[in-house]
Amino acid sequence: MKISDSGSSDFQQAPIGNHPARCFKIIDIGTQEGEWQGKSLARRQIVVFWELCNELMETKEGKKAPFQVSKWYTASLNEKATLRADLVNWRGRQFTQEELMGFDIQNIIGKPCLVSVVHNENGKAKVSAVSALPKGMEVPPQANPSFYLSLEPDEFDRAKFDSLHDFWKGKIQDTPEWHKLNSPKKGPVSNKPTHDDPFLDAAGNFDAETIPF
Repeated sequence: MKISDSGSSDFQQAPIGNHPARCFKIIDIGTQEGEWQGKSLARRQIVVFWELCNELMETKEGKKAPFQVSKWYTASLNEKATLRADLVNWRGRQFTQEELMGFDIQNIIGKPCLVSVVHNENGKAKVSAVSALPKGMEVPPQANPSFYLSLEPDEFDRAKFDSLHDFWKGKIQDTPEWHKLNSPKKGPVSNKPTHDDPFLDAAGNFDAETIPF
């Protein structure tokens, strides 16, 4: 999966290795145009962000803060989806059919895991794998505030959108989901999902004692 930086050439890159991490932000960036095997492809995508709990960088204000890494995912839980594979590795167990019918992606915010970071040929950090924490490993409390932006009409938060970096705003403003949010309403908005993997809608029922989310 692709990892995007915001266009800053002096951005500090997260170090290579396996790091205890905590998810703190998810952005629904809508349907993005791309290419796969020479063919045009449109996919609903989300971007998941983690803070590396034990790896600190120096901010512009001279303070210490955890490095951040992110990964783009197609918003799908079908059996071949990268998102599903990473969540299964993170949970340490497969999804049940009942869970697959309605998984709320917000459940992963605040949850710890282990992320593997590599650098591409340009020296940019990317997440190559996500897995469960080793048994007994402790991680510090979350440092960054939790953030979730959905483009679903009944979940969209304009103030959160306005707080985004211009890079993400530009990505979102080119999508059909954005145009739908900003077009005159022509009747009640349906809460039914528009794809076969409605994990952005109703939350699944999980046993918090046996699985992390």
